[in-house]
Amino acid sequence: TTIAHLAALLTGDWPTALQADPRTRREATGLIAAFFAYHQDHQLRSLPHLDFTQ
Repeated sequence: TTIAHLAALLTGDWPTALQADPRTRREATGLIAAFFAYHQDHQLRSLPHLDFTQ
């Protein structure tokens, strides 16, 4: 499944990740791309509150 594939990628379980079928890989790639795009487009609300002077 896609969730198992994402978990394998997250934990570095490369033998399991490499066994995923092409459809599962495409779904995971889409989810990762959407996650990245969302976080690139939305600024962290807490960022202005951080103190970078130290």
